[in-house]
Amino acid sequence: MKIYFSIFFLFWACFQVVCQNKATIDSLQQLLNTDLSDTQKTDLYNGIAKEYALNADSINVLKYTAKALDLAQKNDYVRGEVDSYLYLSSLYQSQRNLSKAKLYLEKALAKSEKAKYTEGIVRSNNGLGNVFRSKKEEKKALEYYGKSLNTEGITPVYQVKTYYDIGLLYERVSNNNKALEVYSKGIALSKKHQIKRELSKMYNRVGLVTQKQGNYDKALEYYQEALLIDRSLNDKISVSALYNNIGNVYEAKGNYPKALDYYFKSVKIDEELDNKMGVAYGYGNIGIIYDEQGNYSQALKHYLKSLKILQEIGNKSGEAIIYNNVGDIHRNQNNYAKALDYYFKSLEIKKEIKNERGMAYSYNNIGVVYQEQKKYDKALEYLQLALDIRKKNKNQSGIANSYINLGKVWLEQRQYAKAKEYLTQALTTHKKLGEKAWTAQAYVELGRVNYHQQDYLEALKNLKSGVNMAKQKGSLVFVKEGAELMAKVYAATSDFANAYQSYQLFKQMSDSLFNETNTKKLTRMEAEFGFEKQTDSLRFVQDKEKAILNTRLENEKAKREKEVLKKRLYRNLGWFAVIVLVAITLFTMFIFRSRQRQKQLNAKLTKQKDDLERQRKELMLLNQEVQESNAEISAANEEINAINETLQDTLETVQIQRDDIMSSISYAQRIQEAILPFEERMQKVFPEHFVLYKPRDIVSGDFYWCEEVEHLQILIVGDCTGHGVPGAFMTMLGSQALSNIVVQRKITKPDEILNALNETLPYLLKTKDTQINDGMDIVVSVLDRQKQQLYFAGAKNSLVLVQNGELTEIRGDIYGINTESGSSKAVVKYTAHTIDISVPTVFYMYSDGYQDQFGGKEGKKMMKRRLRERLIGLAAKPVNEQKRLLEIMLQEWMLGYPQTDDILVVGVKLN
Repeated sequence: MKIYFSIFFLFWACFQVVCQNKATIDSLQQLLNTDLSDTQKTDLYNGIAKEYALNADSINVLKYTAKALDLAQKNDYVRGEVDSYLYLSSLYQSQRNLSKAKLYLEKALAKSEKAKYTEGIVRSNNGLGNVFRSKKEEKKALEYYGKSLNTEGITPVYQVKTYYDIGLLYERVSNNNKALEVYSKGIALSKKHQIKRELSKMYNRVGLVTQKQGNYDKALEYYQEALLIDRSLNDKISVSALYNNIGNVYEAKGNYPKALDYYFKSVKIDEELDNKMGVAYGYGNIGIIYDEQGNYSQALKHYLKSLKILQEIGNKSGEAIIYNNVGDIHRNQNNYAKALDYYFKSLEIKKEIKNERGMAYSYNNIGVVYQEQKKYDKALEYLQLALDIRKKNKNQSGIANSYINLGKVWLEQRQYAKAKEYLTQALTTHKKLGEKAWTAQAYVELGRVNYHQQDYLEALKNLKSGVNMAKQKGSLVFVKEGAELMAKVYAATSDFANAYQSYQLFKQMSDSLFNETNTKKLTRMEAEFGFEKQTDSLRFVQDKEKAILNTRLENEKAKREKEVLKKRLYRNLGWFAVIVLVAITLFTMFIFRSRQRQKQLNAKLTKQKDDLERQRKELMLLNQEVQESNAEISAANEEINAINETLQDTLETVQIQRDDIMSSISYAQRIQEAILPFEERMQKVFPEHFVLYKPRDIVSGDFYWCEEVEHLQILIVGDCTGHGVPGAFMTMLGSQALSNIVVQRKITKPDEILNALNETLPYLLKTKDTQINDGMDIVVSVLDRQKQQLYFAGAKNSLVLVQNGELTEIRGDIYGINTESGSSKAVVKYTAHTIDISVPTVFYMYSDGYQDQFGGKEGKKMMKRRLRERLIGLAAKPVNEQKRLLEIMLQEWMLGYPQTDDILVVGVKLN
């Protein structure tokens, strides 16, 4: 049975298609024959180079920039020289040759700064910011964007352009809120100065970000705003792109008729403009809509149209996507050999153009095919390759999809605990991102796990959620799979009426998706496409030769047929007389025999009539018995229906209560995240640090807190009693108490902070009256950079530091905060420790969740020794790399085992 539906990613959510305007280039080249100054000729050469650069025509860009540079340098024409460098950098950046792009931008910047050419300085800094953004060096990129904004005399247009580039940077690192904040500044500035073109681009980007956040109605509002501007500018290319984006939103909402309407509008404009790339993209998106509806013949038809155009114009990226989507269709038809063929074609292209995101999709799809073929080792290998790339690129949606696929592999191997863990993580993320189709799939797969675990109530709840969401989305495959499972669950609980209804729904979906007509159409269209490619170049010559040959053959054929007809006529007249005589004889014999058979038939009919009368009486008796049985069945059905209605009401009540609880916990999560230090704050106080923070449940009993008081930097890590909601309440109390102690009461010594906290927490919990002894294990570090001293005190937890390649553990006191062992509060005093940090130092503070995690081959705790051995090896590395490697170590250790406690590790590097 088919388990996975193909992964569809939207084609080019926002593209600015650049058409080669041949008329523009021709007119510019004609101007070269007129009487021009050297300065004008330089600008003209650069203008032609710009047109070619937009189309990545490297030969002509190099040709005309060389001419422009030669004239500009002879005449010391700064703007002309800078423009040439910028167009060259644009060319090399489009070819992903970032080192050459950077080289020419640095030349442009140096020349502009020397001549105090403001526009050149701004454009060069922006360009360098874009290069570092492409290299994923975000800090460097922001540095250059900042230089651009701070350039004296920068115009509003270039301010807006810089805000646009900064927004793109924040989108790359998945900080969508920050991106929206920057785009808002650009929108305000564009409105103020009536910069319509940039305002449209800003609206478009905000639409894309809100769409990614699942706020589709808001996204449509922004796209419509951009559309109004582009229509007023008569910018048909941008209008087409916006139609495409609006179609993407309707696709995401499951409104396929609307999506198709906008995609066809986009294609129509691009056809009028002879914009082949736009037409190809449009056909690709139309194919996706038909694909998601299960109309594979129409999907393949439009995919192949798109592929033909993309191959003509040499668009490798688009070609790879089409190969991937055609592979999806064959996988949905269970034609695994063809699916793999197309997936590997797609993968090779993506490797060639170094498209990591696309490579992850291909690895994922190849893994799914191997899973469906029961080749689980190969499936896990390719799925893990996809997951590694997605984690590296922080692609949350892709990570969640990988979790679904890994969950399916473990499910098929009856590793239900592992499967449930992966699928639950996938469901949470896809719901958060508002991705309905994949959320429906996650629900259905969780229902499958529940069914195998014989947890039928939970199975029905998940399956109903999945099927209903799939119906809303129009995802027929998930409706089919969910309905089939529901039929099995109902049958297992002896609810045969609902089992039958679910089976009928399954059958209906199966007939729609997997019928012989679809398969035949697919084969025929693929064959036609392949044949058409091979014969296009020969068709004209062949048609001409065929016409001459056909005329000659027709003349000869007419002569032969005339002679044959004459001979046939004479021969047939003789045979006709013979046939008439034989026919009369046979007819006479037939009449005689018919009369004899009629007599025999009448005798048989009389006997059959008597038999039928006897059978009629027997049927009447049977009918009476059936009616009595039906009355009994009807009464039983009424009783079953009443029970089912009661169960349904109970299920709905439980669902409402669960949703309310989950909503409250999610809100509590937002509150808890708000009390934790913001990353900007942590970065300011401890420039080189990392925080590895993984709640076991949605909210956590671990917390961290930081503050700067005068010249002292204070960092605290706490592990409160319990986890989940009770632990989260304790973290909030602890954070509030620390703010009071450190900020308001100005207590900054670590031992005194712990002493004050040990006095404050029992008061807040009213421990004497309530007998609530919940407390926390906590580590306090106070950094004095002036004295090069680190002060530390711990309540049950220790501080670990690495200096000169050696690891040292400084143990805290044996008493926790407000614990039974520390109930004699009057005598508990915590110990202060002082550490010299005049040498390079890295120190770590953590809760016990990491080292107590179960896993490994024997399913045991990781233990303190393994963690500290790892920390020694990591200390010399950059802090971001330390965090990444700790996450990998944890993931590899706990693979297949659930997280047992909240996990928090904080590391700080001091130079």
